[in-house]
Amino acid sequence: MAPAHKAPAGGASPPSLPVHQQEKTALVSAQQMSDLLRRYPDVSQAEKLQLIDFLKRGHPETLAMVTYGSGLVSQVGTVKKDHPEHFPSGWRSLLPWFGLLVIALVLKLVVQLI
Repeated sequence: MAPAHKAPAGGASPPSLPVHQQEKTALVSAQQMSDLLRRYPDVSQAEKLQLIDFLKRGHPETLAMVTYGSGLVSQVGTVKKDHPEHFPSGWRSLLPWFGLLVIALVLKLVVQLI
């Protein structure tokens, strides 16, 4: 009998999935997203939100596999064009980097004053 996993003390989160299970989950997710992209725009609102979230936050390797490996580059472009509020371009895409630069400069100034 295999030993049961005990949750770490202090209310920490349970152990993550084993690597082979993570790969299997990523593959299922890639297959699901490929299917959604092939069917786009004929997807439900929930599926559309799931697809947008995947394109914004998905693992880079999985994104590449879905986009280029499945030949769905044009579909990804269509989703991004249809929902520009989720995929900023131009100067808006640089705002997070500008914010990080400002924070870094302020922290450097504070450290020098201390």
